[in-house]
Amino acid sequence: MYLPLGGGVKVCMYCSLGPDASGLSLCMQEENPTPRIAHKKNEEEGLGMKRSFLYVIAVLLVFMFAGCGRPGQDKDTSVTDRSVAVKTSGIAPGDECPNGGIAIDTGIDENGNGKLDPSEVDNTQIVCNGTDGADGLLSLISISDEPSGDNCTDGGVKIEAGLDGNNNGILDPGEVDETRYVCDGTDGTNGSDGESGSDGLSTLISVSREPEGDNCTNGGIKIEAGLDDNRDGILDTKEVDDTEFVCNGIDGKDSLSSLISVSNEPPGANCTNGGIKIDTGLDDNIDGTLDSGEVDSTTYLCTGTGTGDGTDGLNSLVSVSSEPSGANCSSGGIKIDTGLDDDRNNVLDPDEVDDTAYVCNEVDGTDGLNSLVSVSSESPGTNCSSGGIKIDTGLDNDLDGVLDPAEVDGTAYVCNGTGDGTAVFTYTVGGTVSGLSGALTLQFNGGEELDITADGFFAFATRLSSGVSYSVTVATQPSNQTCTVINGSGTIPGADVTGILVFCSADTYMVGGTVSGLTGTLTLQNNGGDDLVVKGDGGLTFATAIADGASYNVTVLTHPDGQTCSATNGTGSISGADVTDVAVPCLPDSTVPVVVSTFPASGAVDVALDVTVIATFSEKMDPFTITASTFKLYDDTASAAVAGTVTYDEASKTALLTRLATSSSDMPILQKRPQG
Repeated sequence: MYLPLGGGVKVCMYCSLGPDASGLSLCMQEENPTPRIAHKKNEEEGLGMKRSFLYVIAVLLVFMFAGCGRPGQDKDTSVTDRSVAVKTSGIAPGDECPNGGIAIDTGIDENGNGKLDPSEVDNTQIVCNGTDGADGLLSLISISDEPSGDNCTDGGVKIEAGLDGNNNGILDPGEVDETRYVCDGTDGTNGSDGESGSDGLSTLISVSREPEGDNCTNGGIKIEAGLDDNRDGILDTKEVDDTEFVCNGIDGKDSLSSLISVSNEPPGANCTNGGIKIDTGLDDNIDGTLDSGEVDSTTYLCTGTGTGDGTDGLNSLVSVSSEPSGANCSSGGIKIDTGLDDDRNNVLDPDEVDDTAYVCNEVDGTDGLNSLVSVSSESPGTNCSSGGIKIDTGLDNDLDGVLDPAEVDGTAYVCNGTGDGTAVFTYTVGGTVSGLSGALTLQFNGGEELDITADGFFAFATRLSSGVSYSVTVATQPSNQTCTVINGSGTIPGADVTGILVFCSADTYMVGGTVSGLTGTLTLQNNGGDDLVVKGDGGLTFATAIADGASYNVTVLTHPDGQTCSATNGTGSISGADVTDVAVPCLPDSTVPVVVSTFPASGAVDVALDVTVIATFSEKMDPFTITASTFKLYDDTASAAVAGTVTYDEASKTALLTRLATSSSDMPILQKRPQG
């Protein structure tokens, strides 16, 4: 490879990697090997007689890596090839060199003794000292961007050069002697499309119920979104990039609903033997509960007297009928008659009515819901040992005038025979499911089972009385998921239970295996991430678990110095168990290092003689083998080494040679010794 250096200069690089490896060479040939000598006077500039030289130095850069190699290799400093030897000696002032100089003898070290013997001299050149001259002016260069225009169609760089006539260290406009432009090339044609990249990350959305609180005053829906960074198909907490809330609106106030509250009345002034207290009124604060300040009317349904097993007691009866619009209810409503079944015919005859109450609809509450009461017989059993009456109450949500089972908000029992008139209320048990992606079956108190296939609210059909224990468990887990019940057990608090939480998440498993033969530091990846640094033989396990059915792909991100590692059994899909058979053996690296790039690059022109020379290797080298004795800069015509410093950067795998003499006044004049 040739690298022209302005006036026809050749640079050669050579690296010997030892007796068992082929050498590496890089050459740049001088087109005209004849040295030139020129003198220039600055008389026109009135600067006086100054010493200057017009010269061309052909530089040969030779990587003499007789002892270079990889870290850890044995160093062999023996000379395996004949090399060029150089000998210099001083010349006293005389006819040949009025001011003295240096004689440079060069030749091949035929006997390999590391010296240039007289019989081995093939060429001698004389380098004469010039006469001392006055100090010259500094050459300055200014580099600036050149916009697109006449000088550079596509823009580029403007380079101005000249002498610092006023010695201010700045190239002023009047000092510019020459201007050159380095223009950007025109855009080339588009290359062919590259290989398709890996699949992008999927966007996941999680929707769950948001309870009443700071985010939503009346509750609502929580929507979380983000990228599936670990590709497990689940939006993990750390993957959530954005959260939005869709809140329930505030209940309207156009109309008020009529409410009924049925509660036990202990024996006392209102009912000698106890009974039932029925409060009615409008839901002024629209909270669905008949508060004490909202009660407009109170009716007592008292239990009859009796002894023993209650055979002499009278049953309490309730008759509920519609009340048309009129004097009692301007907008209509419900009429509730209560009394004792004196003739024991289980019918509340007109003469048995002891009290009548009206539950009226709000006058301007056309959009409100009517309160409904359903009274039915209760057979002897758990709720009433001797049977009795079941009273269901609730709002007519579908406005069909019928209290449907789903509309029942409260249930009370008036039991026969005991004479105590105790009312029994029952309540539902339910909660919320989130994260479900399959079919889940929950079980209630070891009996009733409820199948659920989607996130959202659930409630069991079985109702329990206040103080009764409840327990909700998972009967059947969904496929590839595990669901956990939180707050799943307790006792009925005298209200519906709605706080049970069921969280479902994908079943996950770990990916791991073993490393063998490792002598340094190794970095592995799974599915392009989850970096795992390994520093010795033994077991390995990645930190991130993988969902059941998801794929895994174990690869080597960085190899240890001087070794090559590979992953066996590194790809597959999770199948209901941890992966433990990934094997990563590490072996010594057997590849030969090469020089992959140089600076100056091949084909570069107008390269300064004081440029720092850089060589980049394909792998890390032994720093102790990259020295000034193995990395040299030579004068191509005189085979004389040019003084410089050598450094090696292990991180970037580059060797640098920086010349010690950089100014033109330090450059020698090359002159061949006359023949004969």
